[in-house]
Amino acid sequence: MSNKEDIESLFRLNSADLDALNDAKFTLEAIKEADPGTYDEIINQSLSLINQALNISVADAIERIADQLGVTT
Repeated sequence: MSNKEDIESLFRLNSADLDALNDAKFTLEAIKEADPGTYDEIINQSLSLINQALNISVADAIERIADQLGVTT
């Protein structure tokens, strides 16, 4: 696999992870709203972890690595 293919794979993986996290966040928020008070503590803990992960952007790091390798994305 070439550097360009590796970088493209990392971008696709990052996008898929972000999509999955956003979907999980939406699902948990819907469950919490539909049945308030039942699972709030567990849901809040999961939402906190999801939000922490969503606040971490690896796209910039991937772009810098691509630049260092001379790969155009």
